This record gives sequence, C-alpha cells and structure tokens, in this order.
Amino acid sequence: MELDPRSLLCLSRLEFEVGELYTYLAEALDQHLYSMVLGFIGADSAKHGEAFRRLALSLGADTPEPGMPECRELLGSMFSESMELVKRLKERVPGAGLEEVASILETLAGFEDAVSEEYLTSIASALYFGASDRGGVNGLASMVVRYIVEDEERHVKLVKALLRRVRSR
Repeated sequence: MELDPRSLLCLSRLEFEVGELYTYLAEALDQHLYSMVLGFIGADSAKHGEAFRRLALSLGADTPEPGMPECRELLGSMFSESMELVKRLKERVPGAGLEEVASILETLAGFEDAVSEEYLTSIASALYFGASDRGGVNGLASMVVRYIVEDEERHVKLVKALLRRVRSR
C-alpha cells in the first residue's frame, strides 16, 4: 500500500484542531491540575500536527494543505466526521462547567481511541511496508508515527484518569 503524503497534511490539520480543543478545555477550567493535564495533551496534539506536516513535506506532499473534500477522498468519511465532531465539541466549551467538560472528555476519549486505530496504525504500517522506501525515510517515518500512536494511547489513559477524578468529586 502506497501512502499519499497529502493524507498526512489532512491528519496534521485534525491534530491541530484536536490540540486546540484540549487547550480550550484547559483554559475553561480553574482547577490547575486538570488544566495542566488538558494543556499537556493539547500541546502533544499540536506536536503531532507539526510532525505530520513535516513528514508529509518530506515525503513530497504539495502545499497548500488539501481542503475538506480532498481530505475526505484521501481518508474517508471518518476524517470529515472527526473534524465535524471536534468543531461541535469546541462550540460547547465557552462557559462550560466541570460536568460539561467531563462530558466532552468522555467523547474525546472514544474519539482518540478510534482515530488512533483507524488512521495512525494503518499509516505506520503503510510506511513500514510501503512499496518504495524513499531513500530510507519510511523506516524513520514509521517509527515516528508509531510513537504518535503510543502518545495517543497515553492521551486516552490520561483523559480516563482525569474523568475518574472528576466523577469521584
């Protein structure tokens, strides 16, 4: 399976949006520990967005970033559904209290898990087993994507731990 590097630009866009959502959630809370955890995940997601952007460019993707129709074509309906979900969740943040933030986080935990499974694991595999190695880039790129998958798994664990703490109050 040959990976279209433009799909990585689409994933970059998604990661930046998710990172922004976590940052909004962090800013909405006055509990410092909760804000720290959410801010950490937000920064991590932004880091992933930048990694995907740079990886896409190193694999020959053209700029500018593909639009939503092209990203949907490249990645399927789950991409546009994910972007729409993140948009809807962002709209719920202003004025959100702790219970509303917890509800948003429950949705995000499932979302992070699904995106990791659907996209990131398959991209790492495509890079690793891709038809052309692009001068040794694929092995390193696959490694970076696998590390992002591990980060996403940690995000889910952190969000679930945060939810347990919020629910036990």
